[in-house]
Amino acid sequence: MSTDVPTPPDDYPAKNKEKKLWAIILTMTVIIIVMFATLLATGVIQLGTPTNNQNGDNTPATTQQYGSILVTLSDTETNKPIGKVGNGYVRILIDGIDQGYLADDGTIRVNNVAIGNKELTLIIPDYGEKRQNIVVSANEETNAQIEVNMPNPVFQIGIDLEPVNYWVFWEYGNIKVSLGNFGDIDSVSTSVLVLVYREDQPSTLISSHIFDFPSLVPHKRGGQTVDSDNWKCDNFIVGVREVAVAVVFDGYEYTPQNEQILCSVTASESLITEVGSSVLKYLADNPQYVIDTIAQICISAIA
Repeated sequence: MSTDVPTPPDDYPAKNKEKKLWAIILTMTVIIIVMFATLLATGVIQLGTPTNNQNGDNTPATTQQYGSILVTLSDTETNKPIGKVGNGYVRILIDGIDQGYLADDGTIRVNNVAIGNKELTLIIPDYGEKRQNIVVSANEETNAQIEVNMPNPVFQIGIDLEPVNYWVFWEYGNIKVSLGNFGDIDSVSTSVLVLVYREDQPSTLISSHIFDFPSLVPHKRGGQTVDSDNWKCDNFIVGVREVAVAVVFDGYEYTPQNEQILCSVTASESLITEVGSSVLKYLADNPQYVIDTIAQICISAIA
C-alpha cells in the first residue's frame, strides 16, 4: 500500500514569505500605537492646534509665570544701607543660585524670578549669612526689606589725670588715655578728644587735646588695651579741681552714633548734666573737631 504526500504548490515559498512580512508589519504597528498612546497619556505630545495665550499671539500657552524681587539691606542701629563693606560687597542667592552683588546703596533688583516661595541668602562681609523667605507673585515686584545688626567696636576708656604743683601759684596736669575695644570688629582710625573743665565752673573749658590710636583689635580676638603718650596740660589752676571728659571717634562705617553722656567716676548728677551739656555744645560749635562718628562720651577723671 502506498501513501501519496501532497506536493506544495509552486508559489508556496512566496506566499509564506508574504505572511511573515505582514506579521512583522502588524507587530510594529501595534508597538507604535502603544508608544503613541503612552506619550499622549504622559503629556509629552499634545493633539490640537495652539490657542491664543495671555499675550494675544498664537504661540503655545505656558504654565510658568515670573515676577521680580527688589532687595534692600540696611543696618539696624545706624539705618545705613549695606552694600559695600570694607573691600567687599554683599552677595545674594535665591534658592541657592547666585544672583550677583548688591550695589553701594544696598539694593538689587532681580528680574524673571519664577513665582512661588523663595529663600533669599545674603552673604554679608563682617556679618555672615542672613536668610529670609519671601513669596514671588506673577507679574509683580516683591519688596524684600531686610535689616541686620552689623557688628561694631565697643570702647572702654580710662583717663589718668595727675595734677602737678610747680612752685606755689602754678600747676599743670599730666594726662594719659587708655583705650580698649570690647566689641566684635576692629576699630578704624580711632581717636579720642579730651576736654578739660573746671569742676566749680562746668561750662568753662580749660583745654583740649586729641589722641590718635591705631585700629584696635577686639579683646575677644587677642587685642589689648592701648595707652597713649602723656599730654602735659599747662592750663590747670591751683586750688581748683579739674574734670576730664573723653570723646571717642571711630571711622568704621557701622559704628553707631552715641552722644549719651557716661560717667566712670564718682560725680554728682548736676555736675554730670552740666559738663555733658558743655561737651555737646562744644562739639556742635566746633564741627572741625568731630573727626568721625561719635562712639562714646565719658566723664573719665576728676582730680
